[in-house]
Amino acid sequence: MDYSKSTVNSRNLVKRWLHRSRLDASVKLLDVKRRSRILDYGCGSGELTRRISAAYPSTQIVAFDPAEDLFRQAQRRLADCTNVLVSNSLDLLPGAFDRVACLEVLEHLPPVELEAALLDIRVALAADGQCLFTFPIEHGAMSLAKNVYRITTGGDPYPSLTSTARAFFGLPVPRQPSASLNNCSYIYSHLGFDCRAMLSTIANVFAIEDVHVLPLGTVTLGMGNGLAVVARPRHD
Repeated sequence: MDYSKSTVNSRNLVKRWLHRSRLDASVKLLDVKRRSRILDYGCGSGELTRRISAAYPSTQIVAFDPAEDLFRQAQRRLADCTNVLVSNSLDLLPGAFDRVACLEVLEHLPPVELEAALLDIRVALAADGQCLFTFPIEHGAMSLAKNVYRITTGGDPYPSLTSTARAFFGLPVPRQPSASLNNCSYIYSHLGFDCRAMLSTIANVFAIEDVHVLPLGTVTLGMGNGLAVVARPRHD
């Protein structure tokens, strides 16, 4: 699967706009400084890295994705970015990065892999560094729109009318069992992901500085699509 074709280059105009808006907002929220060292953790096809590389050519960026197919896509997408290293493995030096971006990754990770990813990011981040997490909102009005779309298009076989109703009212919905994405354990469906619980999980490891609702900055009529969480290492 070409990840870009299902996100920033999707034929669905709304979906394409949402993904591109998230990336544009993320570049701003990362607050990149000149000569920053940046880790794009779970880089997918490399769209965020490409934007940062173009806007801040003096930065040093590591685009990391452990899934072989996505790693290969990022390699192709970022081949002409001279300030980027694309990697499918991390040999982390403590505090090696000023900024870490982890976009649309955490919602796909089973508990063991989620804990490992957050610890990786904490180790990688400099003491005065900043990390950015983004993940979807899967309850309320937006979840209804998302799940109706998933059911009608058949793009995600996991949602049902019952689970869609439960998500709309903010009730717990079981997650899809994890499957394999190349060499990684991966939860494909967003259904049942709880962004409220994820905020608490992140707060156990990082100091959360700010939370933004994407794409409009507020939950307008319940239509917030995702959250962007700006955090720093805990020093307590």
